[in-house]
Amino acid sequence: MKNRIEITGGRFKRIPLKAPVKIRPTQSIVKRSLFDTLGSFIEDAKVLDIFAGSGAVGFEALSRGAEKVVFIDKSRDAVSVIKENARKIGLGMDVVEVIKADFKRGLNLLIDRKEVFDFVFADPPYGFSRLDELFKRVYKLLNEYGIFVLEEREIPQTKYFEKIKEVRFGETRLAYYRRISGEL
Repeated sequence: MKNRIEITGGRFKRIPLKAPVKIRPTQSIVKRSLFDTLGSFIEDAKVLDIFAGSGAVGFEALSRGAEKVVFIDKSRDAVSVIKENARKIGLGMDVVEVIKADFKRGLNLLIDRKEVFDFVFADPPYGFSRLDELFKRVYKLLNEYGIFVLEEREIPQTKYFEKIKEVRFGETRLAYYRRISGEL
């Protein structure tokens, strides 16, 4: 393990989190900007954190009042770290669910369960080439008024979502999306 990450706000502020060795954690400045933008929208929200790594974004959401977070990561190390971080904070499985799967299998599982989320965050590896598959599945999981945020270097257009905001932090960008109405 490397990188100690800290929760930047809310009831768990300053609690350090562990991070798996081979991940690129979301920078504190990016998390702060993200949650400052979301503001009270995150309160009582059901959250999905895809490519979760340490789970820092999901734990930040819980710290700021989210009701529940589902984490998806394919790495055994990441899943272990997320569970360890949840225990350290004192969060039970009533508010934290961890799914060990690649994004496609994990999202399909949630679609099959007819899950719906208020806020979805995805931080795929840079250069991830399957964004259309990701967008298609997230569209099915995001509620009508929900927000999807993608952290990437290059932000694509998509037929599934309308980009409502984009913020740049050096090479990192956050794109905020809302669903396009209707069935696709």
